[in-house]
Amino acid sequence: MRLLLSWIIIGANLLGAQDITLVKQGQAYPVRDVGNGIYAVMFEGQPFLIIAQSTVDSLLKKIEQLTAENNRHRRVLAAQDSLLKAYQNFEHHARQQVKLQKQLIATADSLYMGYQQLYQRARQLVGYGKYALWGQVTIARWGEPPTTRPLGSLGIGFENWIVGYQFGQQFQGITVGIRWPVGW
Repeated sequence: MRLLLSWIIIGANLLGAQDITLVKQGQAYPVRDVGNGIYAVMFEGQPFLIIAQSTVDSLLKKIEQLTAENNRHRRVLAAQDSLLKAYQNFEHHARQQVKLQKQLIATADSLYMGYQQLYQRARQLVGYGKYALWGQVTIARWGEPPTTRPLGSLGIGFENWIVGYQFGQQFQGITVGIRWPVGW
């Protein structure tokens, strides 16, 4: 049957016929040209397509190419989905890290302010202020022959720096020093 249909189609193409009819057991079935070497026929109540082998080969080649392209696009989409999931996971963890760091900064800031207030109160209790006046009496030995004499000293202080004036019998001097708290 297939051979008969092929011969009818080939013969119709060679002759350049406009109307093709398929005949089986005396019954005629009209064949309609749908273009691109494809013909349609209603045979025993069912539609059939008659396609040239070259067209079938061409269509199969296109199907293979489109299937390969479709598979490539699926792989690209799978890779992009994987990257998107990784990015979303990274973003989630980054947001959690930023939230934790903000909490830690708030805690550290609170501790810093608390310790600063504690330090200011301790300075007030101990009497260690920014400015200071001080006086001192010292017994020192100097001269020829060495004799022991009293010395007086008055000074002012700012933060840890001290400037003072020393005076005594046959002695005058200026001192510059640093106050270094030792913690007790």
